[in-house]
Amino acid sequence: MHLCRKDEVSLRRHAVRVTDQALRELERAFEESGSEEAELAWLRERARAGEKLDWESYSRLHELDVGAAAGYLRWRVETGDLTQDKLELAAYCDHGPALVGRGGASASGDLSAWFQGLDLWGKEPMVHGALAAALSVVHLWKPDLIGDDGPPKDQILQDAQAWLACPCAEHAELAHAAGWAAEIYSQLAHEHGEEATELVAQAVARVAWMPDAPPNECLAIGARAISMALRLSSPESLESSIRSALVLHALDHDRGS
Repeated sequence: MHLCRKDEVSLRRHAVRVTDQALRELERAFEESGSEEAELAWLRERARAGEKLDWESYSRLHELDVGAAAGYLRWRVETGDLTQDKLELAAYCDHGPALVGRGGASASGDLSAWFQGLDLWGKEPMVHGALAAALSVVHLWKPDLIGDDGPPKDQILQDAQAWLACPCAEHAELAHAAGWAAEIYSQLAHEHGEEATELVAQAVARVAWMPDAPPNECLAIGARAISMALRLSSPESLESSIRSALVLHALDHDRGS
């Protein structure tokens, strides 16, 4: 049976109304019961209906049903909302839903060697990974070695983040210049015997230098930042921070969206 244009539009509108009504009923059931079963039913229907889930909702779907989360990621790839390349990156970071159907997790055990493998995805994942490493130890930076707050470490890292948001030459140059402030501060920390601050400042400097470096040099600089952070943090904690940051990047999310 052939439907005219008017009938097709009418059917689509009806389907949307039915889906919206089902979603409202499932949401209401979850709000009333608070049960995991009701929450999962609501999340599954939102994913099935083609809603772009925020990070909190997606993470909860992942927690409750890895298979449903994997199906959601496949849908994003099929509709062009997520590239296959980004999905592969999430799998490289051992993200459960991205690993479904791929035969297991990526090799682990040597964080430095694992970081080297990021060169398959270009410069941005390298910077994201090194930045996550620096952020995980930056609280050890002692700011008052020269009688004031010293160079603004948060601003230095923000310059690197600005390049990630807009990877242009101007942002790369700003980050590179900011990195030298951190490097000079690391030398001052060395003179004062503040080893932790020295290492943190060196890691921060190298993260800031990465955007302005050629890809092959960027990888080496990032690996150096990782090695410095490893002297201040456990490999397990650091690896978890890096992988989590890269999954957010790969799936085109931030913590607030």
